[in-house]
Amino acid sequence: MTYHVTHRTTYEYDEPVSTSYHALRLTPRTLAHQKCHWSKLAMDPSPAFASNSSDYFGNAVVLFTLQEPHQKLTVEATNHVEVLARRRPEPGETPAWEEVADLLASHAG
Repeated sequence: MTYHVTHRTTYEYDEPVSTSYHALRLTPRTLAHQKCHWSKLAMDPSPAFASNSSDYFGNAVVLFTLQEPHQKLTVEATNHVEVLARRRPEPGETPAWEEVADLLASHAG
């Protein structure tokens, strides 16, 4: 299944903000069961500075700074993501629930 996902967030401030710093995590990760074919970010107003990095968990992070007075910020992420079929385990390939309950009880606390 392929999805075209758009996420928009708008911030409106009571007073003009002269400088602001932001960290976005809006790009889906490519994993064994999903592929992000493309991702696009749009910010209004446009940032004075932006950089791409990843966090401890491997999520894409976009850091950006606005250095002009603004009372409204809109961020829009558009992603094209393919979700792949996942193999379900056959009966007997996983432990019975009683075994799992016993394992969890033995590690309580």
